[in-house]
Amino acid sequence: MVKAPLRVGIVGVGRMGRHHAENLAQRVQGAELVAACSPLADELVWARDTLGVADIYRDYAQLLAHPGLDAVFLVTPNTVHPEQII
Repeated sequence: MVKAPLRVGIVGVGRMGRHHAENLAQRVQGAELVAACSPLADELVWARDTLGVADIYRDYAQLLAHPGLDAVFLVTPNTVHPEQII
């Protein structure tokens, strides 16, 4: 039985986020990196051009509304985690 991949979005693709995004896109079996979110355009261009992430968002709420999203990686400052999780 073949399981469908876990469709993951990542929020924050700066220094640490890039490492996590690369792992999700290339090394985590059963995961598919389908969306990325950052307020910085250059980070989104990197995710699109380097990792082939088709759906990129500047707004966190829009990423959360991404169709078929199963999980979200938060790679943002700790101070915003509570608000983002809620």
